[in-house]
Amino acid sequence: MTPEESFQSAVIDMAHLRGWRVAHFRKARTAKGWRTAVGGDGKGWPDLILCHEASGTILSRELKVPPNKTTPEQDVWLRVLEACGVDSGVWTPDDWDEIEYTLENVR
Repeated sequence: MTPEESFQSAVIDMAHLRGWRVAHFRKARTAKGWRTAVGGDGKGWPDLILCHEASGTILSRELKVPPNKTTPEQDVWLRVLEACGVDSGVWTPDDWDEIEYTLENVR
């Protein structure tokens, strides 16, 4: 498991413990290498969409383990989702305290 996969798994586990539903679309190996099946403008879609039914809260988060950085396509999606009222951002392992706080203290 890569560091990003381990981090993602930890975030998903924490979210589930706090009552969130989580969507993540995985890459699959194809004849052309690793690909994520996506149509339209989906390139760069955030790693996680988290929904908390009781509070009506939706989060979109891109997960990065340094030195990895967001791509221009990921930056566009985070900006567009934020403009549409979705709390969006990037989490790294250094943000763990913020991650716990955010997932425990839904609006």
